Amino acid sequence: MTELNPVYGKKVLCILEEIGEIKTEMLYSNSGELQLKLKEKLIELHLANCEHKEINENLLTW
Repeated sequence: MTELNPVYGKKVLCILEEIGEIKTEMLYSNSGELQLKLKEKLIELHLANCEHKEINENLLTW
């Protein structure tokens, strides 16, 4: 497992916190808006993960 760089780690933690808040709201209201917000955050998390992998691969090729 590769180490997380601090910028990536902070970004991911913020996204995960936002996902947690949305999921908590969904316990009380299952609106389409909340589902859309959750989907957007999951995509954002996926893109951050892809970005981190790309950075690591570039570092390994140097």
